[in-house]
Amino acid sequence: MNRGELMTKPAKALYVLFLCAFGGCLLTGCKGSAPKPPAAGFSSDFSGSFNSLGVSGRMSVGSGGLMSLRIDEPDTVSGLEFVYKDGCVSLREDEAACTADEAYLPSGSLPSMLRAAAGAIADGSYKIQSEADEKVTYVLNNEFDLIADREGKYLSLKSSGGELEIDFRNFTPTQLQE
Repeated sequence: MNRGELMTKPAKALYVLFLCAFGGCLLTGCKGSAPKPPAAGFSSDFSGSFNSLGVSGRMSVGSGGLMSLRIDEPDTVSGLEFVYKDGCVSLREDEAACTADEAYLPSGSLPSMLRAAAGAIADGSYKIQSEADEKVTYVLNNEFDLIADREGKYLSLKSSGGELEIDFRNFTPTQLQE
């Protein structure tokens, strides 16, 4: 009797399944595909805390350094919008607006921190710190930890000092124009 005659049909099926799975692991490296880089252009709602104060709003990042940040919470600044473009920042609320060089905003402010994180991604100043399940943790300029899914969609952002911790929802990546 040869080996094929000794194996039952279920044993043969398991043997073939094992060979296919093992061969697939050898071909793909068993780790799956590499994660896509974090999206440089996007629109997303966010909520979390900044210096122990609850914050929420909407953030959009586009090409050429364009960034829009609308604050919904806290109520004291609800409706305030920051628009960064060409090195200038415009602050808008209802019909009022003022413009200044973005260097005038303090570096530790919420808009400046979000701007720094978005800039690090756009500049490619990030590295993968870890990969677990479907999440990838990136370090941005040693100042922020960004957690994204394997498709590059942001899940959360945390500053290294803990002043800023936000979660993203309704994340939509956009294609940046070169």
